[in-house]
Amino acid sequence: CALPISNLSSQKLPRNFDDFEQIDLISNCIYLWLLRAFQLFFCYNESMNDLIKHKLELLPSNPGCYLHKDKFGNIIYVGKAKNLKNRVRSYFRGSHDTKTELLVSEIADFEFIVTESNIEALLLEINLIQENMPKFNIRLKDDKSYPFIKITKELYPRLLITRQVKKDGGLYFGPYPDSGAA
Repeated sequence: CALPISNLSSQKLPRNFDDFEQIDLISNCIYLWLLRAFQLFFCYNESMNDLIKHKLELLPSNPGCYLHKDKFGNIIYVGKAKNLKNRVRSYFRGSHDTKTELLVSEIADFEFIVTESNIEALLLEINLIQENMPKFNIRLKDDKSYPFIKITKELYPRLLITRQVKKDGGLYFGPYPDSGAA
């Protein structure tokens, strides 16, 4: 909109119905100006949007992990996918719940890592979350979400279900989606 904000304060109030068209024009200009200010404040611009569109075209249909980043380059979310192309694109299409909408509004860039299998993607996701502590990953920050089966290294080995993998000489199997599966 070509109407600068400084001119808006000097506008007259309408005296008849014809002047309401001018107010509609002014309110539309204010709306567009505020929308652009919001986009600039949250580091949204067309070139960044083009970058994301270009990267979405490059996504393979393989399993792997994806890392969403904010405008400062910080990892804000780590996820895994059986099909990277479908999963990552789903964030930028359709409607989402409030938490996901907030996440999508903060995404300025993303990276992806292709893995050989879904299990490898799961293990990589766990490691990336524990290493980077992204603010939108609620689970796995405290090592409490996925259980492992442990065979202790003792004279009489024991079979345990644990949520912490330690370098204690024991054999660990997993992770499993829940303790019932372990």
